[in-house]
Amino acid sequence: MHLLIKQSCRSYAQSTQISHSYSMWRTNSIRVIRRQFQAIVKESVYIEKYVIKDQILSDDLRQTLALT
Repeated sequence: MHLLIKQSCRSYAQSTQISHSYSMWRTNSIRVIRRQFQAIVKESVYIEKYVIKDQILSDDLRQTLALT
């Protein structure tokens, strides 16, 4: 009986350890994904703000130069 209790305690401890490590892994994964997503959003905003504006500006400049 005592051995059985000991084994069940050990298996419970192992299962809680596994679930804890899984939840840590899950939290870290979500954190990493969120960070990557934020980086992508920042990059797309940067492209929208600067690259596309520069492109439009250069197109306008080209048209202006063509007119003169």
